[in-house]
Amino acid sequence: MTASERYTKAQKYFSEIENDIISDIETSAYRNSLNCLYNKAKTIDLIKDGIIKTELNFYTSQILHRSLIEHYLLAYYIFLKCKIENSDNIGKDYYDYYSQSETLKQITYSLQLSDIKNNITRTVDINVLKQLHPSLENVSQQDIEECHKIANEFSNVKKIGAFLLKNKNHESMLVKANELTFDLLEKYSIFSSYVHGGPHAEKTMFEEVDLDIHKVLNRNVDWAYTLAHIAKVLLVLLLRNENYDKYKNHFTAMYS
Repeated sequence: MTASERYTKAQKYFSEIENDIISDIETSAYRNSLNCLYNKAKTIDLIKDGIIKTELNFYTSQILHRSLIEHYLLAYYIFLKCKIENSDNIGKDYYDYYSQSETLKQITYSLQLSDIKNNITRTVDINVLKQLHPSLENVSQQDIEECHKIANEFSNVKKIGAFLLKNKNHESMLVKANELTFDLLEKYSIFSSYVHGGPHAEKTMFEEVDLDIHKVLNRNVDWAYTLAHIAKVLLVLLLRNENYDKYKNHFTAMYS
């Protein structure tokens, strides 16, 4: 069975139980972590849809593939952390600290750009933020630094990768998926050049005479189907923690 066929089979089954999944997420002790996995499965599907477009060019495919890997590794990390800790803390931190950190960084960056434009020299710290955002009155600079430190857990792919590799044998039901982790981390590093406009990507695109673009595009499509498939399996497998008999059958149907 091809990656596309496996995905199509699993997706058909997933669609039939999706409403039930949403309902079980809402009553779960791991609600935040499960919500995150559900949303990651959905966004990975959207990236997959972009990658499989026949008119997609090589460079764009590589950029999307790198983003696909990052989304997948984060989903796998949240799944595994939740399983190992047997708590919803990882999901809570994702929607609390990571969300706050993103907002604070966006606000700070916007102010820094404005200062450059208006030729203002200052450090945009908590005191500056408080002047513009009174809701931060009881927040200290240490609080902000702690928030960013916790949020870094979700954006530092090196740390995510180290955790996944260290615990690669924890989930015995996903032996084949675990074997992909190292390859994905290596590909993530290589494909970063395409996202950031680096010389490696440029050289590969314009100077690599032996590059089989058609083969690379097909390989990216296979990876897209595979990771979109596994992302949904992770969600079902975590739901099995609280509804074993029910989701044991769902897991078998989607992953066998």
